[in-house]
Amino acid sequence: MSYMDDREKAKKQKKSRVVYNSAYMLVKVFRYAPDVVIFSGLYAVARGMLNSVSLLLTVNLLNALDEGKPFSVMAGMIGTAALAFLVLRGFDRIYYLYLSPRISQRLHYAMHKELLLKAWKADLACYDDPEYYNDFVWAMNNADGRAIDIVNDFRALISTFVYSGSVFGVIFTVSPVVTVVLMTASVLQLLIDRKANKLYHEESEKGNVLSRKVSYLNRVFYLSDYAKELRTSRVGELFKEQYAQTVKEQIALKKEYSKKYFLLETVCGNLLVGNCATFGTMIFLFILLVQGKVEIGGFAASVTSCWALLWLLTDLAYTLMRFPLHALYTQRYIEFMQREPKVVSGGLPAKCLETLTLENVRFAYKEGGEEILKGVSMEIHQGEKVAFVGYNGAGKTTLIKLLLRLYDPTGGRILYNGEDLKNYDTESPRARMGAVFQDFKLFAATIGENVMGSTYGEEDKEAILQALKAVSFTEKLATLEKGIETPLTREFDDGGVNLSGGESQKIAIARVFARPYDLIVLDEPSSALDPVAEYELNRSILEHCTGKTVVFISHRLSTTRMADRIYMFDGGKIIESGSHEELLQQNGKYAEMFRMQSENYKKGA
Repeated sequence: MSYMDDREKAKKQKKSRVVYNSAYMLVKVFRYAPDVVIFSGLYAVARGMLNSVSLLLTVNLLNALDEGKPFSVMAGMIGTAALAFLVLRGFDRIYYLYLSPRISQRLHYAMHKELLLKAWKADLACYDDPEYYNDFVWAMNNADGRAIDIVNDFRALISTFVYSGSVFGVIFTVSPVVTVVLMTASVLQLLIDRKANKLYHEESEKGNVLSRKVSYLNRVFYLSDYAKELRTSRVGELFKEQYAQTVKEQIALKKEYSKKYFLLETVCGNLLVGNCATFGTMIFLFILLVQGKVEIGGFAASVTSCWALLWLLTDLAYTLMRFPLHALYTQRYIEFMQREPKVVSGGLPAKCLETLTLENVRFAYKEGGEEILKGVSMEIHQGEKVAFVGYNGAGKTTLIKLLLRLYDPTGGRILYNGEDLKNYDTESPRARMGAVFQDFKLFAATIGENVMGSTYGEEDKEAILQALKAVSFTEKLATLEKGIETPLTREFDDGGVNLSGGESQKIAIARVFARPYDLIVLDEPSSALDPVAEYELNRSILEHCTGKTVVFISHRLSTTRMADRIYMFDGGKIIESGSHEELLQQNGKYAEMFRMQSENYKKGA
């Protein structure tokens, strides 16, 4: 859903959609925090009634003064008004200082948890779509706040309707003309606020793209991922200029819309509509006072009520106009939550892997886009060591993503033990496949948690230590005082450690040794290792993967020599296959690549 689509939807939004979306979010809030909805309703009624009591007491007090009633009567009225005020203030303090912060935090947690789970289960293809980021980031930043706003505005509506009844009663008894004038002013204010809301949303749409760019540029400068490149290249100058230009565009955008807001809300709304209506009615009431048609007490009460009514009607118009805006933003939240994965889970549980069969598999990342895989067929048997080789862009890593069912083929099919992979429960085959990608990530957690990919107990420690031993990390581990309890990165702990590229890669590879996977996938497993460490790793893989199926992706053909079968990829197709010796005898692309790398090793030696 693009921002231009949002603008069109804002213009065409139906009242039924506004009502539905507002009700949807109220139900959502009630589901996670029913007390906030219940208390808000009670608070709104109580506030409206107390305000009404306060106003009526003021009217009666002024009339009592005008009529010269005893002090004891007026003292009773003042005491009642003071009590009403104290009760109202008590409601305010309980809600805003005691309940609201706790409720807001609970709602924030509940809705964010729901959004994170939604993102966790989303297709990997979503991360190829920039609009997915727009919707997800917006939902994370605004969903719970928007929900609270809807509850608050419903509370304001209830309170306004309750209070306005008594205000109308006071003014109408004095002058029906004043009531009509103030209602007309409120309608004009409603139209002004409607236009202002459209401008606000329009500015928000334009500004969101700029805000995302500024956010990205900020991350580039403060995340350690980019620190080396910033210091060893001139890219910092480029981003500094882009940052300055983007901020300049933000300032220009704010300046453009600030002028519009000033003209619309201040000149048209406050000066022409608000002040004219208010002071016009005051002059009219003063004329009635001079003519003797209104007593001093009635005049003072009417003026107070006029101010109150104007405020109520203006506030009512403002509150009502916020609901289409709430509905527009809620629609984005609803559509995000209604996104269904295209990789649909089947119902079959996956048993121990015996064969993986690819039948004429084709794949393109975008519908109608260029095919990355073009009719790939192969069969992998239990216990085999298989290698995928080829130059960048040949489709090797893409094929691994299909085997793990992060994507579904756009043509052909993949069979797990003779059954279409689509027929299995999505998580079931993945639980039997351990994968380490070239762009692996370590997390701000302990070494043990990074290896297990979760929390662990005493019964898991031996498996963690054996996995680290398998990747030759034991020597480094011995230098760490806390052992596998050592935090990685200093994100949350100053005592954490930052590992080298090769050490980090060993931790990532240890993940596939720590659990009893049937299939182990290693995407460039030795890319960050020196030749000696590479040799040790290859030896460990052979030792610890006896009986397991292993798939390598590697540019270093010294790694692939231990494979039972090697598939040479080029242009999304398999152009050669066989053992290392067989491919050398074929004297094709593989042999050419192997000779080139051998020459480089000799020169390096």
